[in-house]
Amino acid sequence: MLNLHDFIAETAFAWISQEKANAQSLPGQVAAHIEKCAKLRLPQRQAIDIFLWLKFVGQNRSLGDIIRAGAFQNLADPQPALCGNATAEFLYRFAKANELKKLAEMVKDDPLGKKTDWNAFLNALLHDFSYPNYLFSLPMGAGKTYLMAAFIYLDLHFARLQPDDPRFAKNFVVFAPQASKTAILPALQTIRNFDPAWVLPPSDAAELRRTVHFEILDSLSSKRRDKLHGNNPNLEKVNRLTQTRDFGLVFITNAEKVVMEKLSEADQQIADPGSVFYDEKKAAEVVKTNALRERLSEIPRISVILDEAHHFFSGSGDDEKKLKVAVDVLNQHGHVCTVMGFSGTPYVKHQVPVGDSKIKLNQIQLIVYHYSLSDGIGRFLKIPQVIGHNVAGDRFVGEALSRFFKDYDRVYPGGVPSKIAFYCPGIEKLNTEILPAVQAWYAANRPGKDADEVFRFYRGVKKTQKKWTLPKESEAIFHSLDQSHIKKRVILLVAIGTEGWDCKSLTAVALPRRETTKNFVLQTTCRCLREVVSAKDETALIALGEGNYETLDKELQENYALSIADLYVRGEQAVNIIVRKPRLGKVRFKNIRRRYSIVREERDGDVTAQLAQFDFGIFKQKYPFAPKTTTATVGGRGLANETTHLISPESSSVMFSFSDFLAALARSSWGRFSEADLLEKHGETLRGIHRMIATQIGWLALHPQLALDEVVAFVASLLMESIRVTHEDIEEAVEIELLDWRMDPPPAIPHAGIRFLPEVRLSDVARFNQFPNRWEEELVAQSLDPGDITFNYAPYNFDSLYEVHALRDLAKLADLRDKEFYYNGYRNGALQSLVIRTPYGNYTPDFLVLKRKPLKPCRRQKDNVPDKEAGQIERVLILETKGKQFYDADFQAKEKFVKEVFLKHNPNFQYRCFVDNDDNDFTRHLDEVKKEIEQL
Repeated sequence: MLNLHDFIAETAFAWISQEKANAQSLPGQVAAHIEKCAKLRLPQRQAIDIFLWLKFVGQNRSLGDIIRAGAFQNLADPQPALCGNATAEFLYRFAKANELKKLAEMVKDDPLGKKTDWNAFLNALLHDFSYPNYLFSLPMGAGKTYLMAAFIYLDLHFARLQPDDPRFAKNFVVFAPQASKTAILPALQTIRNFDPAWVLPPSDAAELRRTVHFEILDSLSSKRRDKLHGNNPNLEKVNRLTQTRDFGLVFITNAEKVVMEKLSEADQQIADPGSVFYDEKKAAEVVKTNALRERLSEIPRISVILDEAHHFFSGSGDDEKKLKVAVDVLNQHGHVCTVMGFSGTPYVKHQVPVGDSKIKLNQIQLIVYHYSLSDGIGRFLKIPQVIGHNVAGDRFVGEALSRFFKDYDRVYPGGVPSKIAFYCPGIEKLNTEILPAVQAWYAANRPGKDADEVFRFYRGVKKTQKKWTLPKESEAIFHSLDQSHIKKRVILLVAIGTEGWDCKSLTAVALPRRETTKNFVLQTTCRCLREVVSAKDETALIALGEGNYETLDKELQENYALSIADLYVRGEQAVNIIVRKPRLGKVRFKNIRRRYSIVREERDGDVTAQLAQFDFGIFKQKYPFAPKTTTATVGGRGLANETTHLISPESSSVMFSFSDFLAALARSSWGRFSEADLLEKHGETLRGIHRMIATQIGWLALHPQLALDEVVAFVASLLMESIRVTHEDIEEAVEIELLDWRMDPPPAIPHAGIRFLPEVRLSDVARFNQFPNRWEEELVAQSLDPGDITFNYAPYNFDSLYEVHALRDLAKLADLRDKEFYYNGYRNGALQSLVIRTPYGNYTPDFLVLKRKPLKPCRRQKDNVPDKEAGQIERVLILETKGKQFYDADFQAKEKFVKEVFLKHNPNFQYRCFVDNDDNDFTRHLDEVKKEIEQL
């Protein structure tokens, strides 16, 4: 299947690459700035590239006019039979690519449109709009709201530079779909939070931020007094703002409840004095709403932005046409310069007559950019596991909770706990069936915690359901579930939390009932997929009751042309590695293991006082440990999909009563004290110590080096002796084949990281895998390794854009001509990276600069065999690059150990860390790097 957006992407991405290389290009400068800032996701950046192409190459024309202008003519493969007709050529390529054989034959036989008006057919194919209408298809979580804001600021930036250019909008209306039970309209207000410096130079961004004015046009309740008195607050807002300004106005509203209000034929008859249905009182209200519509349509150079834009296109009911009518109302004076829609489900069936037949299509043809839901999995959406349970309701609830707390119980950064949401069919069923099942599970598995962790939320309680009325603070809690002070874990919902709900800590959803509402299963299951920190390391659980598994599969097919199997990271998204320099050489170093000892000395103080000073923190400090587990699946080339999770200490089932403590303490005193003696002389003090130990019993049970007996022995020592803790550093010699892949061929790298050098688009992965020599061509074309000192394998996959810039800048240093530097930061069990063990966890350096003796760098050999002439690795300079937010206390503890302990025992190593200032600029550190290299 080949769609218009495929033609646009092919043309626009090639164009923007050329523009970025042109220092005089306005769109090129913008695209380069966005890339350097690295604040936007890949689909957001690509969508902006398309936006720039549409504005500067497409000249903000309709897609039909862009096609007729020849933008997609294949000059490298001309079709003489089509007589140079750009429309015919596009339709012919479109028909051939989509196996529309009859259409292809008709176009080829009649390229000049003597029998069939191909321009009219093209207009019908593109839904017949009188204004430029572009649709961006991005899945939930891709950042559609921020992308809307980016388009607003970019349009305003260009309009300010070229005030009379009609391509660029000066004002905006953002429409949310009609949806009284969703949070879509409040979510759109987050446009205010977008930082325009992510897409524009700081000075321009700051000026525009001062200029732009955001205004929410609220839907009015029928009980509003000002409305009853004939006033329209929305009209007053628009009048007040437009009297003093005509640039930078952004109105965010609901199309149906504001623009569409009182617009029916019946309402207009009531307002017509010549109609038999005229009603003076009601007519006044209609006149006011008509005045609002008229005033909005008078605003110059409007760009209309549509969320959930698939409602814009003709469907089976009138509701799906309301957005179109609303835009037509705004365009009654021809002031709409562009309509830009956003949708994650652009699959609306569409038929176009041609000759005596019809072309049947399942996708909206105005899509200018498309990013699939499956491509977002592992990139900005958590990787889901979908499980179907064909069991009774209470059993389903119990199994879903058990699975959630066993495999998905985690704490996200900031102390926000993971959550599971149950979508219930009604308020009564929630309170009489689902809630009791949840409480029963808690009684058996997490006794006493349900009051703090279980949360119900719904609206519209009927008179007969007053006993289930929720506390007033429930609304506030629901909108604050991502806050660290909210400890709710199990969320029970009715008719809320589907389209538009943004709760990143939601890690699981459960549907205990068969649903019949269109797309309900699809909308709810996707709610738990938003990433928190890094989607490729995050998983989610989707538990489906009877019938819902099949329903989800069907809805995925209808809305995304996917199946459940496509929700997993796909094999074709993996990039095969080529090894250019096997066996760079051996690196020998010493890892340092600290062994702690407790030295006991005769006690000369008061025993009771010593016991009272007991602090379990001494063990936390001397034996730091964060319990976690790593899981992986076995793939064709080794372990894959490796995932690390923190283990909750609460998962330990170890019990330690006070009587157990006394018995163990008596044994550790070697008979000096009996249990009775301990209870009589130090009972209260020892109870306090037991409480401290009991709260840490789960942590102790999971600790690989510290045992409960050692803690008890320490307490016993307080009864008899004073103690001090000492440590000794034990050297462990390590020898590795540096950055050598232990598997042949090495495992593929998932494309989820998206930061590759050489750069590779997802769409090109298959070609690179088929023709691996293309990596060599790209290394040369991108000037990444001109001295043959950097890439021992290709491509490199980086964690951050700061690392990418660091490598590019380091490659330009002449000081490295007799040295080598390699990227060491990719963590894979099959790659022998240099890893330094610290008491605070393993540390994997980012870059390694190597000096050899003799000075003969390792060179790439013919057929990629080892270089037998390379000198031995003598010295190593570790260069670490760290984003400011990641240069935290945990990393600083590792860094301190490396600098104070590791380097002391490894004098052939040097270490420097360079912290990013949130601008990804590594050039400011190059002088310091040169000094380090001189000392190497």
